[in-house]
Amino acid sequence: MTFRIGSLYLMIEILLGESLFAWSCPRRNHFWIRLPIALSACLLLAYFFPFFEGISFSSVYLLLRVFLDMCYSFFAILLCFDIKPLAVLTIVASGDALQHIGSQLLTFVRYLPLDDFSIDIINNNTHLFEFLFCFAVYIIGFFVFGIPYWKKKYYEKYDWRLAVISAVAIFISIGLNRVINLIPGQQSLRSIASVVLCIMCCILALIIEFSVWESATLHSKNIVLSYLLKEEAKHFEESKAIMVTLNKRGHDLKHLLQDYEGNLPEKYLDSVRQEVSLYESRFITNNPNLDVLLTNIHYKYGKLGVNIKFVGDTSLVSFMDEMDMIVLFDNALGNAVAAVLKVEQEKRRIEIVLDKKGDMVSLLFINYFDGTLPQIQSAPLDLKADDSLFEHGIGLSSMQSIAKKYNGNINYFCEDDLFHLNVYLFDKEV
Repeated sequence: MTFRIGSLYLMIEILLGESLFAWSCPRRNHFWIRLPIALSACLLLAYFFPFFEGISFSSVYLLLRVFLDMCYSFFAILLCFDIKPLAVLTIVASGDALQHIGSQLLTFVRYLPLDDFSIDIINNNTHLFEFLFCFAVYIIGFFVFGIPYWKKKYYEKYDWRLAVISAVAIFISIGLNRVINLIPGQQSLRSIASVVLCIMCCILALIIEFSVWESATLHSKNIVLSYLLKEEAKHFEESKAIMVTLNKRGHDLKHLLQDYEGNLPEKYLDSVRQEVSLYESRFITNNPNLDVLLTNIHYKYGKLGVNIKFVGDTSLVSFMDEMDMIVLFDNALGNAVAAVLKVEQEKRRIEIVLDKKGDMVSLLFINYFDGTLPQIQSAPLDLKADDSLFEHGIGLSSMQSIAKKYNGNINYFCEDDLFHLNVYLFDKEV
């Protein structure tokens, strides 16, 4: 029984590959104590993997070494980082896929028609060249997979089925490659084919773990948004009908008040007059749909002291789809109303400014707030979904989606106790 230094190099390569993804994960308490313990344990266990002289099916036996190395690194990551086991499996599968791509690229180079001198250099420095090939793959993998993994926090959003499929696919591809190598008298073309197959399987596993999951998630999100937008359209049509009814009732009440002048207590009449004036207040923006939306919000929250002021030319947003405009305004105003209801009554004012700056249309919503902002997860306006923030619960994700549809964006800033929400849009046809 002997031990080989190559097992130690393999473990180091695997750990480096997995670190491209693990580095961005939340760390456990006493991380810098846990890390050297975990690394030392992995390296010692890898080095003392036993080799027996004369053992048959050595390639299959070496597959056991790869499997054990995956297990060692799995528990090492679990010990050091505060993420769930299936998220760790995603990291292990991804890191091992990159490592195996690097090692198989070296194998592929060996099958090329090189001169004897070059072959001797590679054979005498196998571990060094394998590390260099793996390192080159890691650099590419860091930019293609590592940075998106960090930015999008895949360790929080992993899909356990894709993680298991990827890990199994990588292990099977490695196993098939080693079994093919056991076939006696195989031609170099067959060996190259097995190497290419192994590399393609590892790349496919990485695509499954990242691109497929993200596409499926976006598709599901779009389905939900589409459903919510339909509900928003239905609610808007109902609001239009209610507003027509309220206008008629307000008109009737106004005439009834004239008949009861002097016959009812003045205090009661003042209260009714205030209600009637609320119903008679209508927004005229030259956009009928926006008029309905603003007037409806005024009906609902005007009695609570919420005052809305609109400044601008609505023809500037005539290029927008009707429902896109309504959803955008409705959610922005829902956010503003929720904020001003938390401050004193004299500050319950919301200002909307619609302007054009060059080729860009600017929508600015300004309102007072109590200094407490919704918790931000990453980039501006990637806010946690919270039905209390918006009247209909679609939220800023739909606003961001609409802004991108018109090649625009959304951002915000705070100035003292004022909150400014900026929406930038571009007319696609200009």
